Amino acid sequence: MSRSNSISRTAVVVLLLALAGCGDGGPSRLTTYPVEGRLLINGQPAADAQIAFHSQGRSLGVFPVANTAADGSFRLTTYTHGDGAPVGDYVVTVFWLNTSVPFDPCGDMTIHDRLSGFYMDPAAKRITATVAPGPNTITLQATVASKGWSTPRRHN
Repeated sequence: MSRSNSISRTAVVVLLLALAGCGDGGPSRLTTYPVEGRLLINGQPAADAQIAFHSQGRSLGVFPVANTAADGSFRLTTYTHGDGAPVGDYVVTVFWLNTSVPFDPCGDMTIHDRLSGFYMDPAAKRITATVAPGPNTITLQATVASKGWSTPRRHN
């Protein structure tokens, strides 16, 4: 991975955590359950996408997040790496960094998203998921028009 890609990925993770918030010392630590799964865009695995789970109906004070692997797989993190998420219903947001656009953290984030911001607004409720007690396996599926996103270029 090039240094600029590494910096861009780090900036995106920091941005997601800032948008999600780190809590204000609010509720005590909630019990989490393992959550793993895959993110598919038009049926294809989405590598290096950032996902965040936003609780529906009640404020948890935390936002489980993950970064997808090359095969679209992910493990949610709420408090510690890979610990999962609290039980509940969630709206899932997705940000898939478009590395062909120079990253500008002060600019419009939708221009840096391969999905053009379509899955960035939790109020739209485009993807939902439920976390139950015990281990959870979730497949997140998104569909977009072919002109609405670009697949990453493979580097050999």
